[in-house]
Amino acid sequence: MERRKFLVASSLVTIPSILGGCLEEETDDTPATRETGTQSSDDSAPTTQSSSDEDGSSSDGTTTSSSDEDEECFIETDTETEQVISDSDLLEGGYRWTYEYPIEADDRIEFSVSASDSQDVEVEILNANGHTVYNQTGTSLSPTETFSETGTGEILVTNLGERTEEEREEVWDEREDVPAGATLSPWLEINEGNSVEYTVREVSGARPKLVIENQTGDTLREHSVSSTISDTFTAPEDDRYYFEMENTAALTSGTWDYTFERVIQVSIDTNVELEVTREYEVEEEVCE
Repeated sequence: MERRKFLVASSLVTIPSILGGCLEEETDDTPATRETGTQSSDDSAPTTQSSSDEDGSSSDGTTTSSSDEDEECFIETDTETEQVISDSDLLEGGYRWTYEYPIEADDRIEFSVSASDSQDVEVEILNANGHTVYNQTGTSLSPTETFSETGTGEILVTNLGERTEEEREEVWDEREDVPAGATLSPWLEINEGNSVEYTVREVSGARPKLVIENQTGDTLREHSVSSTISDTFTAPEDDRYYFEMENTAALTSGTWDYTFERVIQVSIDTNVELEVTREYEVEEEVCE
C-alpha cells in the first residue's frame, strides 16, 4: 500500500516537471504558473486503516493482541442438606403421629426416630405415591431412603404401648351380713387384659363361696367354701363379669368383709424425637 502511494505521488510531480521544461523554452524569466483544480478521488491519497492479519500483525507492522481465548467451563456438583422436620413431644400409648415431608426426585432422605422409657414405636414411611418403603419397630431407628418421584411423603410414628405400668383403683371395701342361702352379686365391666384383685373374708358365722361368671352365665372361676378367698382375675375379653358370693349354709348367716381393686395396665407414654434431613445435589457451572 505504501509503495502505491509513492508511485502516484511521483507521477504527479513528473508531469509538471516536463511541462515546466517546455515552458522554460518560451520564457526564461517568468516561472510558469499552472492552475490546478481539485484532485479527483482517484488521485487523492487513500485513508490509511489499521487492519490485522490472521497472524495478529497490523499493516503498519504493529502486533495487536488477538481476541481472548474461550473460557474453559465445566459442571461441578455439590451435595447440600436441608432439615425438614425436627420435633420432640410426648406420645401416649396407642396413639400415632403423622408428619408430611417434601420429596424431590433423586433426594436422599435420612430419618431418625428415638423413643424414651424403652418403649417401642412403630415407624412407617410412605413415598409420594402412598406406598410403604419402610416399616420397623424399635426404640431407636435411623433409616435412609432414596426417592425417584417428586411430591409429599408421610412418616407415621405409633406408640405400640407394649411396655405398661399398673394403675390401681379401689372398687369396693365393704362389710355385709349375708343370710343363709343368700348370694351377693356385684359386677364389673372389665376390658381384655385388665385384672381385678379380690379378697372375701369371713368375720363371723357362715363362710363364703365365690363363683365368677361372664354376662352369658359361663362359669370362669369357682372358689369352694373358705374362711378367706383371695385371688386375681384377668379378663379374657371385654365383658361384664359377676362375682357371686354365696352363703351355702342352710340356717346360719354370715358376716363378711370383701374388697375389690381394679388393676389396669396402662401404656407408658414415651417422649419421641424425630429428625428428617433432606440431602440433594446442586449443579453449578464453573468457568476458568
